[in-house]
Amino acid sequence: ADPSADRQALWIGTESGLFRFAEGQWETLDTRNSPLPNSGIYCFLETKTADNRPVMWMGTRNGGVTRWTGPGNGKPESWNRYDVETTGLFHDRANCLATIHE
Repeated sequence: ADPSADRQALWIGTESGLFRFAEGQWETLDTRNSPLPNSGIYCFLETKTADNRPVMWMGTRNGGVTRWTGPGNGKPESWNRYDVETTGLFHDRANCLATIHE
């Protein structure tokens, strides 16, 4: 599943992955088809980079937070993981993600 696809999609985070329903079809983002550390997705948040590329943040069950950045402006897609071991995140279970606009 491409998190940047169709803006009229329904996204559902589950213990089995992140599911997207659009145009009558279901797609799944999980450990089998992505670098997600595990398939339990407790929360997700869609944002944009400064150069307007799509970003999907995914809070996981005991895998920290994973960030997918879509391709664009001559840059490939990328995956980044933020967890206790690599970034000092307080806990590897992320239950809520939010943006704050000041």
